[in-house]
Amino acid sequence: MAGFVTDFYSYLKTRTDAPPDFHIHGAMAALAFAAGSNVWVSGWMGNIYPNLWITILAKSGMGKSTPLNLAESIIRQAGLGEGILPDTFSQEALLMTLKEKPTGIFLLQEFSAFINMIQKDYNAGTMSWLSGIYDVPEDHVRVLQKMGKPEPIHLLRPCVTILGASSPSWFAESFKESQLQGGFFGRFLFCPSDTPGDYVGFPGPRNMGAEAMLSGHLQNVSM
Repeated sequence: MAGFVTDFYSYLKTRTDAPPDFHIHGAMAALAFAAGSNVWVSGWMGNIYPNLWITILAKSGMGKSTPLNLAESIIRQAGLGEGILPDTFSQEALLMTLKEKPTGIFLLQEFSAFINMIQKDYNAGTMSWLSGIYDVPEDHVRVLQKMGKPEPIHLLRPCVTILGASSPSWFAESFKESQLQGGFFGRFLFCPSDTPGDYVGFPGPRNMGAEAMLSGHLQNVSM
């Protein structure tokens, strides 16, 4: 599906002068989500799935939200919108969501708010839990207490992709070095850039034909 990444990239270059690297990473995340656990390669200790965790880093005004917006638009046009995960949640609510639909994507316009939220007391352990399902286990089991009784919840091949955006100044100020060296952030691809693409100006109406082609790619991959 190299054509999808190329087409996504080429289309956004006609609509924004945001750094081109952002377009490539947005395309990879959308494609990874669509493929989900339907695609894998054999690794040393098990299957390796295409789920990606990506954060775009740029100062305000660099267009870092543009690939997120296009990714969301074509995901919804492809009929895959139910897999878009909420950016605010309790750990239990997210667990139940993934039980019903184990393939999902976070589209985080404010990655900082997401990190702050999962570190709240009511979400204690969420960061390590998400790290634990990153490798897409065949059957991930969590036990909830329901009416005072333990209830096992099974997630079958949970496959979560993350595409977020943040300013580098916030990122640099918000974490201790030990956190950045830990397992959670070690799973991310960081895409920083302060070099804009070619000047575009006002891009005119959206090309719905191009967007329909992109959403069609995602439909095909998700089947």
